[in-house]
Amino acid sequence: LAAGLVALQLHGVPFWRPVAGGERWPAVAALLRRDMAPGDAILLEPGQTVLMLTHYGWQPDGHAVFGQPEGHWYRDFPGTTLSDTALGPGQRLWVITRRATPWHEAAVARLAATHREVRLMRGGRRAGSGVDVSLLVPR
Repeated sequence: LAAGLVALQLHGVPFWRPVAGGERWPAVAALLRRDMAPGDAILLEPGQTVLMLTHYGWQPDGHAVFGQPEGHWYRDFPGTTLSDTALGPGQRLWVITRRATPWHEAAVARLAATHREVRLMRGGRRAGSGVDVSLLVPR
């Protein structure tokens, strides 16, 4: 009975069911491992996004990580808040947002004067799901 209740509980929590929500974390982590260059920065929104990426093998070592920690359950977010002067000249920025197209669009718009967007993945199959991935390349 206890095992059945635990399975029901986990099935009801979409964070642990990335495929059902259209969140392609294995593909995102593989893309980062393959295409991130030394010196690239990454913006992760919300901060819990780093949990899913590291679960699938991506490590933030050697990259500037930006984002905002949220909630008391995850105090050790490995990054800082992105400011307009945080990126170095010519630095590329990866923008990864989970179920958060408005956050994604805001980050891209904020850097539109100095960077152009290459959209690599867009959301999930339904509204409010999936992962958006963009690479912002200096103009």
